[in-house]
Amino acid sequence: MKKDILTFILAHSDIAEAMAQGVQKILGPQNNLYTFSNTKESLPVLSEKMQTLIDANKNKSVICFSDLKGGSCWTLAKMVQKRNEKMIILSGINLPMLVTYFNNQSSMDLPELIDKTVHDGCRGIQSQNLDL
Repeated sequence: MKKDILTFILAHSDIAEAMAQGVQKILGPQNNLYTFSNTKESLPVLSEKMQTLIDANKNKSVICFSDLKGGSCWTLAKMVQKRNEKMIILSGINLPMLVTYFNNQSSMDLPELIDKTVHDGCRGIQSQNLDL
């Protein structure tokens, strides 16, 4: 049985929605997954939307994936985190970390899940030898 985790993907342009679609193509539909982009809405509007979801799901842990540490989406996540100190932010989102995260929610406690998610996200970044 999956843990009660509210998951946000917060990224520039269409990255958040594309990442969510990618992981759901691999693993199937995921509950409590919400995507946010700074393309069409201001940061204060996005902050309120995120906070409304958090308030409606008070008993759930909150994990926010952000695309770029230090960018505007990450800054927004940090603003929301100030009002929700138990919220965890993971930056540098990639598909390997999302697959690990959603694939292991039911079998790991939260600290272990976060560690494995970050580890597998880093492990997914590799360079192949090129014959130039």
